[in-house]
Amino acid sequence: MKSILLSLSGMLLFSSQMHAAVIVKYVPTGSAGSSVVNATTVDPQVTASAIGDIGTGGTQLLSGAAGPIRTTNGSWTFGADGWLFANASGDGTNGTASSTADYFSFSLSTPGAETLSLTSFTFDYGVGTNTTGQSGNFHYAVFASVNGGAYAQIGSTFSTGNLSLTQNVTNVIGNRSVDLSSITGADSVAFRVWVGSTNASASTGSIFQNIIVNGSVVPEPSAVMLGGLGVLVLMRRRRAA
Repeated sequence: MKSILLSLSGMLLFSSQMHAAVIVKYVPTGSAGSSVVNATTVDPQVTASAIGDIGTGGTQLLSGAAGPIRTTNGSWTFGADGWLFANASGDGTNGTASSTADYFSFSLSTPGAETLSLTSFTFDYGVGTNTTGQSGNFHYAVFASVNGGAYAQIGSTFSTGNLSLTQNVTNVIGNRSVDLSSITGADSVAFRVWVGSTNASASTGSIFQNIIVNGSVVPEPSAVMLGGLGVLVLMRRRRAA
C-alpha cells in the first residue's frame, strides 16, 4: 500500500508542474502605425500567431491611414500604444463570427502532444474622442474556434451603454476579463474579437491594450506517467541508501 501511495504522490507532484498563468501576452509598445504585432510573452510550449488587422469593409477599416496601432488619435492621447478602432460602426451592435468589419484575430497551438486548458482572456479597454459633442454605445464580442471548428461566441456581447464623451479624455472602462474555462484539452484555439459602436465619427473610437490569454499547458498523459515513475524510482533509491 505504501508503494502505491508513493507512486500516486509522485504523479501528483509531476502533474502540478504543468505550465500555468500567462499563455500569451501582446503589448504593442513601439509598434505605432503597424497592423501586425507579434506576441510579447509566450509560453515556450505554445506557438502564437501575431495579432493582425483582418477587419475589412470600406470606411469601417480598423487601420485607417496610419495603421491600427496608435498612441494618439489626433489630439486624443491614450498614454501608451494600443489597438484603435475608430469609426467602428459597420456592424451595429451585434457582431457575429462572420462579421467582415472591425475585428482583430490571433491563434494559439501546441506543436507537441500537450494541450491547452484556458482560464481567461483579459485586456485593458477604453473609449474616447478628439472632438466635442460625441457620444455613443460601444461594444465588443469575443469568438473562439477550437481545433479548427466553427467560431462560437464566448460569453455575451459587452456594451458600455450610451456614453457622453469629453474631448481628448479617455473614458477608461478598465481591465476586462472573458471566462475561457470551457476551453480544455485543445490542440489549437483561434480568437476573433469584434468591435462595434453606434458612433460613426472617425474622431471617436475604442482602444485595446495589454491583451493576455491565461491558462495551462497540460502535458501528454504518458509523460505524466513517466514522470511519476521517475519520481518513484528516485524515492526508492533514496530509501535504499
